[in-house]
Amino acid sequence: MRRALAALLLGGVHGGAPGAEQENRTAQVLLQRLVIKADEHFPGLGVEPTLFQGEVRPGFRCDEPGGEGQAEDLASMAFRKLEFSILPQSSSLASVLGLAEAPEAPGSLWVTEAKVAVVGGTELPLLTAALDLAPATDGSLEVSENDQFENEVTLNYDCWQPGGALVQLHLRLADDLGSSAQVCLAWRKVCGKGFEGLEVRHGEWQILPEPETAAKPPLLAPEGVLEDVTKLQLRASGALRLKMPRASSSSEMLKVEIRGPLMETEAIEVSPEETAEISVVYRCLGEGVADVELALEHAVLSTSHAPEVLHLHWRKHCGDDEVYRFLDIFLKGDMNLSKTQAVSQGVALPGFAHCRKRTGSAVDGTRPLTPECEAAKPALEIPAKDGKTTVELKLAAEGQMLPPALQHQPDLSFDRKILRAYVMQPLDLFRPRGKVANPSQLRATSQNMVVRYSCHKAGVSLVVVTIYILKHKPIDFAWQKRCAEPKAKVGKALTAPQAMTFAFLVCGLIGLVVCMVCLFCSSNHQEKQMLFQGGRRGPKGGRNIEFQAIGAAEDEIVFHS
Repeated sequence: MRRALAALLLGGVHGGAPGAEQENRTAQVLLQRLVIKADEHFPGLGVEPTLFQGEVRPGFRCDEPGGEGQAEDLASMAFRKLEFSILPQSSSLASVLGLAEAPEAPGSLWVTEAKVAVVGGTELPLLTAALDLAPATDGSLEVSENDQFENEVTLNYDCWQPGGALVQLHLRLADDLGSSAQVCLAWRKVCGKGFEGLEVRHGEWQILPEPETAAKPPLLAPEGVLEDVTKLQLRASGALRLKMPRASSSSEMLKVEIRGPLMETEAIEVSPEETAEISVVYRCLGEGVADVELALEHAVLSTSHAPEVLHLHWRKHCGDDEVYRFLDIFLKGDMNLSKTQAVSQGVALPGFAHCRKRTGSAVDGTRPLTPECEAAKPALEIPAKDGKTTVELKLAAEGQMLPPALQHQPDLSFDRKILRAYVMQPLDLFRPRGKVANPSQLRATSQNMVVRYSCHKAGVSLVVVTIYILKHKPIDFAWQKRCAEPKAKVGKALTAPQAMTFAFLVCGLIGLVVCMVCLFCSSNHQEKQMLFQGGRRGPKGGRNIEFQAIGAAEDEIVFHS
């Protein structure tokens, strides 16, 4: 029976040193507090954790391969994300009250070893799999109580042919006290062909799969598109890994390049939760119509594997585009009040020009890099303490009468493994000035765009900004952003002892409030005194008892004869 991969469960547990009973006992406590689950945002995933207090669900055991209830990963999944977390040290009322003894476990666990094995298949390669984490070289993965599923590991698949194979994931876990344990997870991976679940859109128009409607998308018009940049959105019903797309043209008069946030990455992850956007930028060197081709191919794990390629075609109409000469661009850091000029008269200055990466398989119709571009080093590096950069666009007085028309919002390109950059304050359109009696009285105007950073790990990333101006060539400029190791986030969830202590404090506070209400609501002074004395006995051993008359105490009736 085919089952979607709803959860990943531990199939075997082995202690560290043979015969070390205490170490095995500690390892069992370690495993009871570990939670490994698959990302619930992907197709076919469940919301329950895969392991809780050492219990194993059927279908994910390594010692029962190929059984009737073996869990399966879908053919549309090219990668699988696993989340690691650890439960609080105490999760029962008995341990809080001291009624039960449990061995103390550390607050952190370490994944010191992770290996993937593919079992089964035919004589020809059917499937290869690899993790993006290598503890032996990248360092052990720490999982602590306050992480709350922030520790994530990605398992990448590379299918060579249709079929199915068993995937085993072997992990070695250790704690700060020296005990360790080995665990094994297993499931079946189904492989298919083609680009199952991939969807390509151009704005509101669907390009792939081909729409069934009679109306043809404007991108596929035979006369060619007039825009200076074509923005495409890639979505998937499953989880796909694609190489960086390659663009090329059929004519020397048209040069095409790829821009966008994914430009500095080796592979693109496309899923229902993550839409990839790419920009195909045109540089016309003449007039006419040229064919444009965009190649999409699967990302592979082996250089000997030739992946499948999907080709998209359309046409571009070229006119006479020039550089817009009335625009200067300045950069200003978050902590530094001084600004640095990056673009002068529409052209990037030395040290700010973007030198596109060249690869051996790149066929994108662009000219080779100049020696000056290859030798130039970035002139500006934003320090790690700066969380944002202000980009100032200054329009010269000569451009006030015919200001630039921004065709799209600017594109940002960066290394997604190091940081995420986004535009917090977008650009507005420059407004044209009306007729003035003396044009020499016009002054330069400017507007700002704020780029904010969110660092993932320590390193230096190149940040490239592309500004698109209608009927003019795009303006590229770049700088570097340094990132420090982000600080660990402290979770806000309470442990069981903290929750019980908080509950006792609340109950005590409620009792105190009730006593105060009873005290101040007493009818007279004697009742308050009795409340504090608690029925204290008199001098002769008897109780002091006071009888009160029934009725109004102070009302008196007088009869007159």
